[in-house]
Amino acid sequence: MDEKKQFKKIDDLIKCIDTGIIDNDNCILSLNGNELDIFDLIKRYNLKVNEFIHYNDGGYYLYNYKSFKEIKNNQLNTFAVGPPSMYGNQIAKLNINNLQIEISKSPKSDYQLKFSSHIVDKIRSNNYLVLDIETTGLDPFTDDIIQLCIYESETNKYVRYLPLENKQKNTAIEINHISKTLLNNKEPLSQIEVDKLIKDLNIVNKTIVIWTGKNLFDRLFLEIYFKKHNLQGLEFFYFFNAKTLLDDIANTLPIKDYSKDNIARIYGIDINNNHDALKDCIIEKRIVDNLLQNNIKPLQEEREEIIVNKIKEFLIRVSHMSSIEEISMWYEDTAQSLYIEYCEFLIQKYGKVSRNYDQHHITRGKEWIDIHHYDEVCVDNIAVKTNDAILSSNIKSLKYLHKYNKKDRLVYANKVEHFLLHCIIDIIRGIGSSGPNFTFGELLKEEIGIFTAGTKEQLIQTNKNIYYKYISFDDIIQIYAKHEKLVGCNMVNDLIEFWKINYRFDSNRYDIIIQNIVSIMK
Repeated sequence: MDEKKQFKKIDDLIKCIDTGIIDNDNCILSLNGNELDIFDLIKRYNLKVNEFIHYNDGGYYLYNYKSFKEIKNNQLNTFAVGPPSMYGNQIAKLNINNLQIEISKSPKSDYQLKFSSHIVDKIRSNNYLVLDIETTGLDPFTDDIIQLCIYESETNKYVRYLPLENKQKNTAIEINHISKTLLNNKEPLSQIEVDKLIKDLNIVNKTIVIWTGKNLFDRLFLEIYFKKHNLQGLEFFYFFNAKTLLDDIANTLPIKDYSKDNIARIYGIDINNNHDALKDCIIEKRIVDNLLQNNIKPLQEEREEIIVNKIKEFLIRVSHMSSIEEISMWYEDTAQSLYIEYCEFLIQKYGKVSRNYDQHHITRGKEWIDIHHYDEVCVDNIAVKTNDAILSSNIKSLKYLHKYNKKDRLVYANKVEHFLLHCIIDIIRGIGSSGPNFTFGELLKEEIGIFTAGTKEQLIQTNKNIYYKYISFDDIIQIYAKHEKLVGCNMVNDLIEFWKINYRFDSNRYDIIIQNIVSIMK
């Protein structure tokens, strides 16, 4: 096994390289540094790229390199690196004067000293600029920045194309559509231009907002570019990652794709397939403005749609089993996970219940919202049993039920959500219950009922579409009928008594719904 000699500072590593004094020819000189340390060595020793091997396996980036022996024998003064990865270390392997060098860059880099998320108040006052770049690829050592944009408004912006220097052509042209012709005769950034840019845009007093992953893509490319061209001034760029604005709510969202394109789609911001730096800056600024104004409802609704679709697909899938007794442990565990996730979401959506259920709980009937007992997975009909115990002054039952009636065991849910919760509960418990029937009856009432204008029922009926935003009543019928067949009920007549149809209703609409249920249960 190769011996490793660890260095804490790049200056010490350079001193060792320059003297060429090592104890073992097979010794690897190792430094836990960063990309700028790698660039210093590349530039200092005029190294040429050896190869990039980068592939994905199970969601993680892995890196491979030719053996050092091959590099030592055939490719003197070369280097090979893997691109930045949010999953693990970036590794550069270099051969300098036949010495084996390895630099491992931890994601917890010294960039955090300036790459701060504690300046939200400053950018909330609109004292910020948005920066975006277009490049020929993903690696800051061998790819070029070919477009730079810094944007505040249409009257205060900087847009600049930069020449190809490392590459002969734009290898990312299918993404950014920047042609080689567009880059012809362009000059690199000069110090005079950088100084003017800093002054004109008042960069010293502004925050530079970028939308980036943990590899700090835009900043890293600029660090390397400035160092390569001996430019000063990047120290005045106070960078802020716009994605950190999502940190506080990220654990409440199921969004896996935090790219600006996906977040823009959720906010209804028009995008196209051309990744032009100016267009991206405009998109990013609109996203940031939404987040700064705490306009997170679209993101929450995106979460609700995903959760409801997962539940709908799961309940339809599980209903194909021959009986509820044959449901496997996998289905029960999945139902349990969905139940917990949905309850947690509903608490975030409606807020916590403020009083115990057995102590003058606050109802929200005008909003078509029930109080659901989280522990219905353990004890059926807690609300009914509690109300009966209160009416009969049954102290013993109330004392037994009290732990289930505590406010931190209660969840607000509208009638549609309440129905879905009870369907999931039956799968968790592996037995049928009356919960889906009673809750379906509430939904049916608003579908077929004929109510006096101005009553609570009529107002809910008029606005009932808002409750079916992510699942239709036809979906509910399908889930309900298949669920009841799964738990062993094959006759609609056995269910009607649960629906409590003691109101005027549209008989034609009622007949259509009955026929629908019967046809599904056959």
